[in-house]
Amino acid sequence: MFTAPQTVLVPLTAEQAEALRMLPQLLAALMGGGASAAPAQPGGDILNQAQAAEYLGLTNERTLAAWRLRRQGPAYVKLGSSVRYKRTDLDAYLSGATTGAVVEPEPGRAVRRRQKDPNYRPGAPGSDGFGDREP
Repeated sequence: MFTAPQTVLVPLTAEQAEALRMLPQLLAALMGGGASAAPAQPGGDILNQAQAAEYLGLTNERTLAAWRLRRQGPAYVKLGSSVRYKRTDLDAYLSGATTGAVVEPEPGRAVRRRQKDPNYRPGAPGSDGFGDREP
Protein backbone atom coordinates (compact mmCIF):
# COMPACT_ATOMS: atom_id res chain seq x y z
CA MET A 1 0.00 0.00 0.00
CA PHE A 2 1.33 3.45 -0.96
CA THR A 3 1.27 6.29 1.57
CA ALA A 4 1.99 9.87 0.69
CA PRO A 5 4.92 11.49 2.48
CA GLN A 6 3.90 13.60 5.44
CA THR A 7 4.70 17.29 5.60
CA VAL A 8 6.42 18.42 8.77
CA LEU A 9 6.16 22.09 9.66
CA VAL A 10 9.16 23.56 11.44
CA PRO A 11 8.91 27.01 13.05
CA LEU A 12 11.02 29.73 11.41
CA THR A 13 13.86 31.39 13.22
CA ALA A 14 13.65 35.14 13.77
CA GLU A 15 16.24 35.70 11.04
CA GLN A 16 14.31 33.57 8.54
CA ALA A 17 11.05 35.33 9.41
CA GLU A 18 12.70 38.74 8.87
CA ALA A 19 14.12 37.63 5.51
CA LEU A 20 10.71 36.34 4.44
CA ARG A 21 9.05 39.58 5.53
CA MET A 22 11.56 41.67 3.55
CA LEU A 23 11.38 39.52 0.40
CA PRO A 24 8.69 41.51 -1.48
CA GLN A 25 10.52 44.78 -0.90
CA LEU A 26 13.87 43.27 -1.91
CA LEU A 27 12.42 41.79 -5.08
CA ALA A 28 10.79 45.10 -5.96
CA ALA A 29 14.10 46.91 -5.49
CA LEU A 30 15.86 44.35 -7.69
CA MET A 31 13.26 44.69 -10.43
CA GLY A 32 13.63 48.47 -10.40
CA GLY A 33 10.14 49.05 -9.04
CA GLY A 34 11.46 50.93 -6.03
CA ALA A 35 9.18 51.72 -3.14
CA SER A 36 6.06 51.95 -5.30
CA ALA A 37 6.02 48.19 -5.96
CA ALA A 38 6.12 47.33 -2.24
CA PRO A 39 4.69 49.17 0.73
CA ALA A 40 7.27 51.47 2.30
CA GLN A 41 8.16 50.68 5.87
CA PRO A 42 9.64 53.25 8.21
CA GLY A 43 13.39 52.75 8.38
CA GLY A 44 13.16 49.73 6.05
CA ASP A 45 14.57 51.31 2.91
CA ILE A 46 16.70 49.02 0.75
CA LEU A 47 19.79 50.55 -0.85
CA ASN A 48 22.11 49.24 -3.55
CA GLN A 49 25.89 49.41 -3.18
CA ALA A 50 26.26 52.89 -4.70
CA GLN A 51 23.46 54.32 -2.56
CA ALA A 52 24.84 52.67 0.58
CA ALA A 53 28.32 54.07 -0.11
CA GLU A 54 26.85 57.54 -0.54
CA TYR A 55 24.78 57.14 2.64
CA LEU A 56 27.92 56.15 4.59
CA GLY A 57 29.93 59.00 3.07
CA LEU A 58 32.40 56.73 1.26
CA THR A 59 34.12 58.16 -1.81
CA ASN A 60 34.42 54.78 -3.52
CA GLU A 61 31.59 52.26 -3.56
CA ARG A 62 34.09 49.41 -4.06
CA THR A 63 35.06 49.91 -0.42
CA LEU A 64 31.87 48.07 0.52
CA ALA A 65 32.83 45.15 -1.74
CA ALA A 66 36.28 45.02 -0.14
CA TRP A 67 34.70 45.03 3.32
CA ARG A 68 32.40 42.16 2.33
CA LEU A 69 35.39 40.10 1.21
CA ARG A 70 37.09 40.71 4.57
CA ARG A 71 33.81 40.12 6.47
CA GLN A 72 33.86 43.69 7.76
CA GLY A 73 31.50 46.59 7.38
CA PRO A 74 27.71 46.71 7.62
CA ALA A 75 25.38 43.72 7.28
CA TYR A 76 23.99 43.15 3.78
CA VAL A 77 21.37 41.09 1.98
CA LYS A 78 22.36 38.97 -1.01
CA LEU A 79 19.75 37.82 -3.53
CA GLY A 80 21.38 35.98 -6.39
CA SER A 81 24.27 38.18 -7.48
CA SER A 82 22.72 41.41 -6.18
CA VAL A 83 23.81 42.96 -2.90
CA ARG A 84 21.48 45.26 -1.00
CA TYR A 85 21.77 47.10 2.30
CA LYS A 86 18.99 47.92 4.75
CA ARG A 87 19.13 51.50 5.97
CA THR A 88 18.62 50.28 9.55
CA ASP A 89 21.73 48.06 9.21
CA LEU A 90 23.74 51.03 7.92
CA ASP A 91 22.55 53.14 10.85
CA ALA A 92 23.49 50.35 13.28
CA TYR A 93 26.93 50.06 11.68
CA LEU A 94 27.48 53.82 11.97
CA SER A 95 26.45 53.92 15.62
CA GLY A 96 28.68 50.91 16.35
CA ALA A 97 31.63 52.51 14.58
CA THR A 98 31.46 55.61 16.78
CA THR A 99 34.49 55.90 19.05
CA GLY A 100 35.23 58.05 22.04
CA ALA A 101 38.22 60.25 22.66
CA VAL A 102 41.67 58.79 22.12
CA VAL A 103 43.13 57.69 25.43
CA GLU A 104 46.81 58.44 25.97
CA PRO A 105 48.89 55.58 27.41
CA GLU A 106 49.92 55.86 31.04
CA PRO A 107 53.40 57.29 31.63
CA GLY A 108 55.98 54.55 31.41
CA ARG A 109 53.62 52.23 29.49
CA ALA A 110 54.18 53.60 26.00
CA VAL A 111 54.51 51.09 23.21
CA ARG A 112 58.11 50.59 22.15
CA ARG A 113 58.57 50.79 18.42
CA ARG A 114 61.48 49.32 16.49
CA GLN A 115 63.85 51.88 15.05
CA LYS A 116 64.82 51.70 11.38
CA ASP A 117 68.47 51.01 10.70
CA PRO A 118 70.00 54.09 9.00
CA ASN A 119 72.46 51.81 7.16
CA TYR A 120 69.73 49.66 5.61
CA ARG A 121 70.40 48.68 2.00
CA PRO A 122 67.52 47.02 0.15
CA GLY A 123 68.42 43.53 -1.00
CA ALA A 124 71.57 43.29 1.12
CA PRO A 125 72.00 39.76 2.53
CA GLY A 126 70.85 39.46 6.14
CA SER A 127 69.41 42.97 6.24
CA ASP A 128 65.75 43.29 7.11
CA GLY A 129 65.77 47.07 7.59
CA PHE A 130 65.97 46.92 11.35
CA GLY A 131 69.13 47.14 13.40
CA ASP A 132 68.57 43.98 15.42
CA ARG A 133 70.50 41.54 13.18
CA GLU A 134 74.14 41.25 12.28
CA PRO A 135 74.74 41.52 8.50
